[in-house]
Amino acid sequence: MKKMILLGFLLSSFLCFSQNEYQSNEFKIDGFGLFFNRIGIGYERILNSNSGIGARVFMKKTESYYAMPYYRRYLHQDAYAYASDLFLEGFAMYGSYIPRDSENNLLDNGKRNSMIGAGFGIGEKAILQSGFFFEGVINVGAGKSLQPTTESEFKFITQVSASVGYRF
Repeated sequence: MKKMILLGFLLSSFLCFSQNEYQSNEFKIDGFGLFFNRIGIGYERILNSNSGIGARVFMKKTESYYAMPYYRRYLHQDAYAYASDLFLEGFAMYGSYIPRDSENNLLDNGKRNSMIGAGFGIGEKAILQSGFFFEGVINVGAGKSLQPTTESEFKFITQVSASVGYRF
């Protein structure tokens, strides 16, 4: 009987709803990437009114992909615009790609290369009452190749994205 009561309490705790009045999950799609033949998707978890953590994944055909976890600090606090407006972010990055030269010729016989990097960014988020939002981000940083290649060991990272998403 004790086990049944304990099991009942455990199961009921999964069904309880939070008392949080704000929606704290966001899913987004990078619309700007369509101009550069890449697909970008992301997820963000809003921690409180002025911070959030998330990750973005970018894929370009079958040649490259990048995963970027980030932490955001929102600089504007408003009761209506919870975790929105101007923000700063710090990010890390892991990527895998096939190196090419400036004339689009394969380097290192087309052997896949990996890199890690870190940097910071600035952006703006505008959210509508319906839960949809628009977001623009500019990131800069530096990355390092994990394998010895004929290309430069350090890379300058720039990433511009304009996303549309939904907060739920």
